[in-house]
Amino acid sequence: MSGYRIAVFASGTGSNFQALVETQRSGKLGGEITLLVCDKPHAPVVERARNAGIDSFVFQPKDYASREDYEREIAEELERRGVDLIVLAGYMRLLTSVLVEPYHGRMINIHPSLLPSFAGKKRDRTSA
Repeated sequence: MSGYRIAVFASGTGSNFQALVETQRSGKLGGEITLLVCDKPHAPVVERARNAGIDSFVFQPKDYASREDYEREIAEELERRGVDLIVLAGYMRLLTSVLVEPYHGRMINIHPSLLPSFAGKKRDRTSA
């Protein structure tokens, strides 16, 4: 497949991830989803990726001293896989310059959240 090498970041059920997978299968995505990045090991999106034959990079933020530490590890994985584009599809974490700067202009958020005012279900507005 030609086009972008895409990493999808998601934290939940993965309905947007699944829509991207189906669009890829139809040949209309303009690239290939090469990786799912997820911060919740038991999130349903991880199973969706497995069912689609897409590799996952799953981590637990509490295992790292800082946001920048786990983002450095993610950035290394993205680089290793030659990822061109990041698609944020319900990834419920704020990003730092560790990921934003190298992917400036190559990051799309398809699940926008206006934090902290509109944090979504089950999220405390002040914890963003």
